[in-house]
Amino acid sequence: MVRFLVRRAVNYLVLVFLAATMTYFIAASALEPIVNYLQKHPQPPTSTIHNLLRAQNLDPDTPIAVRYWRWLTGVLHGDFGTTYTGDSVRAGTTPGWARPPSTRRCARPVRRSTTRRTWTTSRRPTALGAGRQPAALPAPGHRGHQVHPGQLR
Repeated sequence: MVRFLVRRAVNYLVLVFLAATMTYFIAASALEPIVNYLQKHPQPPTSTIHNLLRAQNLDPDTPIAVRYWRWLTGVLHGDFGTTYTGDSVRAGTTPGWARPPSTRRCARPVRRSTTRRTWTTSRRPTALGAGRQPAALPAPGHRGHQVHPGQLR
């Protein structure tokens, strides 16, 4: 039984490694045409393009194997890089857009059919709400609470 579990765990780790490797190389190859186009038809100065690409760990002058190694060691340390908006993506943090609004805390499931489940807000006072009115939904374009990368360390 132990041999079976060990074999399964090793197979799982190999599968996760192969999936991460394939995903990285597919994403990296998708950016090559963009880099080539920007080098041939530069609207901003080329140094600006290279600085932006270096900030995203996509420097075209660095070999792809080196970029992959940097990305993989970052993932193993819980650092998933930065988003295109410049926000840091670190394990254990929740971005502002992923946090549920306060009205979802009072939501309860309502069964309307055997295959579909929907949610509605409770009008009864609850332990969380205690008779409060639910907060209004944020305005369109509202990004929620932002955490700057310097605050995470």
